[in-house]
Amino acid sequence: LAQGQAIRGAIEDFPPSDRAVLEACQIRAIFLLPIPVNGEYWGCLGFEAIGETLKPATLYPHLLSSVEQSLLKAVASSLGSAIAQSQLCAKLANVNTQLDRQVAERTAALISANRQLSYNAYHDTLTGLPNRALLIQELEREIERIQQNPNHIFAVLFIDLDRFKSINDSLGHT
Repeated sequence: LAQGQAIRGAIEDFPPSDRAVLEACQIRAIFLLPIPVNGEYWGCLGFEAIGETLKPATLYPHLLSSVEQSLLKAVASSLGSAIAQSQLCAKLANVNTQLDRQVAERTAALISANRQLSYNAYHDTLTGLPNRALLIQELEREIERIQQNPNHIFAVLFIDLDRFKSINDSLGHT
């Protein structure tokens, strides 16, 4: 079977060791076809003539005609193809699951990186305080709100520190 060949015949034609197993099951004749999957032996499709009163020498030749044997070979081949397709579908589903996981992980990493970039764009890297770009953006939003709703009120507090320029010059700008 592993070599792609069918096993068939009356049990009298089998070696004594195989015959003993078959006789214990009252098998008088057998027809086994290999089921190939991707060029390898996967299993078999089997038919047996069973019974104490059967005469295999006369029954077996009529058990399966050549047309029936050809049909069963086609069935075994179709089974092998279906099994191979099922295995491929399972592998494809596994690969898709892995790809979905990788896409989710990478998407999460991109979202995190974009959040960090956005934060860095509007905050000082040394102090973490909001920077001038964020101030201008927030002022523009408030101006838009006032234009849409004249009752909206906002204020800007400007603080000037004397001699702060000398601190920046000596310690660096942030």
